[in-house]
Amino acid sequence: MTAACVKCGQTPIREGMHVKVGPTRPDGKPHPHAGKTGRITKFIDIFSDPYWLGPPSAMIRLDWGIEPQGFIWVSLECLEVLPENAPKTDSPPPSAGRTDADALDARFLILPSVEKKE
Repeated sequence: MTAACVKCGQTPIREGMHVKVGPTRPDGKPHPHAGKTGRITKFIDIFSDPYWLGPPSAMIRLDWGIEPQGFIWVSLECLEVLPENAPKTDSPPPSAGRTDADALDARFLILPSVEKKE
């Protein structure tokens, strides 16, 4: 399932994307999870679950350091796609104090290019 980012209206939202919960809920009230960030793990709507009565939503796995740790369900209308929106593969969580970029560097060794001298 994909949807469009509400803030920009163009970026398709997919599983694995890094997102942020916006300041308000669809009804205009302040969102209880405003500002929290995480990665989309699953979508739910009337087509994926015929008993679902709410708006199309995504399950978000909260980033490390956000308390309480875990998952939250958020309406797609409330999500903002963060700049580093490339899907992330399932991998062990980074240790506390490390960023996603540090974890990526630890998984992939990037070698400098070597120029031939003649």
